[in-house]
Amino acid sequence: MTRYKGQITSYQIWNEANLSTFSTGTANEMADLTKHAYDIIKGIDPSALVVAPSTGTRLGGPFMKFYPAYLKGLKDRGWPVDVFAAHTYPASLGTPVDRAGLAKKWIAVLKSAGAPNKPLWDTENNLGLKGPGPLNPDVDIEGEKAGDWVARTYLDSIRLGLSRTYWYRWEPYNDLWGIQMDTGTPGAVAFKTLEEWIVGATYNGCTSKAGNVTCNFAKGGKPFAIVYTDSGAVKNIAFSGGYTQACSLDGTCTPISGKAISTNGPVKLSN
Repeated sequence: MTRYKGQITSYQIWNEANLSTFSTGTANEMADLTKHAYDIIKGIDPSALVVAPSTGTRLGGPFMKFYPAYLKGLKDRGWPVDVFAAHTYPASLGTPVDRAGLAKKWIAVLKSAGAPNKPLWDTENNLGLKGPGPLNPDVDIEGEKAGDWVARTYLDSIRLGLSRTYWYRWEPYNDLWGIQMDTGTPGAVAFKTLEEWIVGATYNGCTSKAGNVTCNFAKGGKPFAIVYTDSGAVKNIAFSGGYTQACSLDGTCTPISGKAISTNGPVKLSN
């Protein structure tokens, strides 16, 4: 701590503390460890953020057995964290919709526990990861679909109020991951494109109608929208704003006219 004061900005106390693979202690013991760590970290570097142990969410039983009890332990100790964290990997056959469902369940448990309003971080995420069980084999998600799912994951995080989402992970090909993230891969290209679209923009909310999602932004005083379908199926998505250009996650843009676009998205609409 003393050595890295001012260099490390945040400390996560434990990884997937609800799973016996990583922790064999009780929820109350983990809350006690969190409190001790919080006091040590803040005593040396008050500006550092203390991130609660992540909880895995894809296994509902271990999640519900551990997490409400852990939150009660934190409450009893005065909520000694700056950030709440989870990992929202869906089952390998799951989609971004399933991932968003796990995030919503996590947020609901926090609300039920009376947790204070603190940032929410998804500190590990990918799709297609093998498991749970033999009915969920490893799935390779490639091409345009990989790019679409990366962008939808980050847009869903914005919709749900998650302030950070960490993709796991950037490296050369590793068969463990469903979506590969490395220079030039479809996922990485989509990530970079989405970053160019939204970083520095003002977020003005998303709406969802019949599974069609419209997220509204403004940048440099100019409004734009990003549209996509929750199902991933190509559908006609109506829009307002008189947009005249549609840009895809590969960076290409084409002129459009009218008040609807046929796409599964995510697609950026602008003038």
